Amino acid sequence: MQPPVSSDNPLLFQIFFLTHDQSQSVEVVETDEIDFGEIIQHLNMGESVFIQHKNQETLESRSRKTKEAEQKPWYFNHC
Repeated sequence: MQPPVSSDNPLLFQIFFLTHDQSQSVEVVETDEIDFGEIIQHLNMGESVFIQHKNQETLESRSRKTKEAEQKPWYFNHC
C-alpha cells in the first residue's frame, strides 16, 4: 500500500474525453478523483477516454512500477 499523498502535493489526474465526430473535439478535465461512472457514460456515447497522472514526480517517488509503465496513460475505447 502506498503512503498517502501530502496535501501540499496532491495526486492529480488529467482525463481526456475524445469524441469521434467530424470536429474530433477533446474535453480535458483535471481532478484528484476519477469518476468511473462519468467515464463509462462517455464510453457508452462512443467516445474514447485517456487518463494520465498530472504530477509524475509524486508517483515516481512512491510507485513500485517500472518507469516505463508510469509514463503510459490509461486508454479506454468504446468498441
